[in-house]
Amino acid sequence: PVRGMMKRLLSILILFALPGYLSGQDEAPARLLHHDLLEDAGMTYVDGFYIDLYEFPNQKGRLPRVEVSWEEARSLCAQRGKRLCTGSEWQTACAGPSNFPYGYGMKFESGRCNTPYLLEKTWERDRGTLPSGSFAECASAYGAFDMIGNVWEWTSDRYSAEKDWRIVRGGSWFHNVNMARSDYRYGRYLTLNYRLDLIGFRCCRSDSPAAEKTAP
Repeated sequence: PVRGMMKRLLSILILFALPGYLSGQDEAPARLLHHDLLEDAGMTYVDGFYIDLYEFPNQKGRLPRVEVSWEEARSLCAQRGKRLCTGSEWQTACAGPSNFPYGYGMKFESGRCNTPYLLEKTWERDRGTLPSGSFAECASAYGAFDMIGNVWEWTSDRYSAEKDWRIVRGGSWFHNVNMARSDYRYGRYLTLNYRLDLIGFRCCRSDSPAAEKTAP
């Protein structure tokens, strides 16, 4: 549909230039939907913390939940006894012990994850958001899937303390592949109530109650 295509074409400007797009006011508290209560795929252990295997609702074969604000993402993680990942945790889980810039390796591999891909020397971006685990080889050394591409993921970190902008990681199926790196972070204009159909999240949990009390 033309409307959907226009929204995608504008999303680069929206996400990385214009403030307040799709930001909600006076939002109702986020609640787990019935299908979010189905079996959780579990978490993988990463040096002092656990991280979900897939983007929320952490179920292989399910579409990631998008158009969710930072506040909603934090609430939904809390309802599962988890929390948003810190930026450091997210990057560690994605880069792995070898500190790979693309999670799976040192060089970008077109078609390995749900990112723009090369087709006859042209970058194509037509796949849209896909169910978690659709790309079997798009996993970090710790076994977390789709940390590169598919949808951006909220983290707990602030991009600007003064403006209280928050940070997303991982890139998406639509945005430039240079953003789909383990070390790339973005947060300009991303307020607590900002939402976009290219932003989702995943949850983390500390490995001890004491650590959890000090986590954001």
